[in-house]
Formats: sequence, C-alpha cells, structure tokens
Amino acid sequence: MGHGIHQFDLLLHLLGEWEEIRAMAARLVHDTESEDVSTALVRFRGGALATVVNSVLSPDEMSRIRVDCADATVELTHLYGHVNDDWSYTPARHVSAERAEAWRTPVADVPSSHTAQLGVLLDAYDAGARPPGSGAEARSTLEFAAALYKAAFTGAPVRAGEIGPGDPFHAAMHGGHSDWTPQERA
Repeated sequence: MGHGIHQFDLLLHLLGEWEEIRAMAARLVHDTESEDVSTALVRFRGGALATVVNSVLSPDEMSRIRVDCADATVELTHLYGHVNDDWSYTPARHVSAERAEAWRTPVADVPSSHTAQLGVLLDAYDAGARPPGSGAEARSTLEFAAALYKAAFTGAPVRAGEIGPGDPFHAAMHGGHSDWTPQERA
C-alpha cells in the first residue's frame, strides 16, 4: 500500500472527495507481497475525472500530478518531496497574463517534508485543534487506497463509503484475496 499514498493525499486535497474507483493491479516484475503497478480511473464528487498510475517499475522514479482545467493545466513533478519550483501552470489562450501571474507560486517556499508536517501538527496541538490530514481526511485517503485494491482484485467499481465493517477490505488491503494475502516465508 505504500506506493503512492502521499500522492493520493495530495490528489484528494486538490480534487476533493472521490465518488467511484475502477482499477487494476499486478505484479509484473518484482517478487513482492503487493503490486508493483496499479492503475485506476476515479470519479470525484465535483465531477472531475482522474487517471491514477502507481508504478515501482519506472526507472524515472518521478511523481507527477497533472490537473487540466478550463483555464489552465497545473502540474507537479517531483521526487520524494516538492518545492514551489516543482509546480508549473500553463494558462489557456483566453486567460490574461495578469490573471495567470496571480497563480504563480506563493512567496513562502516550504518544502514538503516531515519537518513541515511536524510544525503544522504542533501548531494544531497548541491551538487545541485537530491537525490537518487526520480524522476524516486520513480515513478518506485510506478508504481510497482500499477501494483501489478492492476494485482491482474484484473487477467491480467501488463507491465511496462502501467499505466498512464486515467488508474484507476494511480489515486488510488485500481483502483476503488468495493471490495477494501475505504468505509465510521460510
């Protein structure tokens, strides 16, 4: 499940709540207890559609998110963390230069890192507030990953909220699927 979990977080942050996932997963090269590549088609509640590819096969090893909108394409390309310069914005022809300039990176450049996350966590603690990315947000990311696996292993679409107590994918990401359940090793 470690493949792409932070990208899932970021995708959900950018596009909002997901509604439905259809997916495939496979072990193509590596002898591992999980997949080495997975693909998914995702529908979001706001109507957006996404294609998600997680692969540990690519020699490139880069993470990419691309969001195409009516007024621009926004892209993030990075390896194990990002800074402002890793984001690019390509405005549509009809967008004025002044408007496009307003989209450029914020003044503060806080690299994505566990150190940055710790600061936000401690600030929330000091304020007596729930930290961002916890509670329902964390559950949404875990449900997204579990739904990707369930869709891949069952061949059926999975809707948000479908995986709960009693569902085999609620207890384990492999859902008890015989080809994916961890085996004892000698």
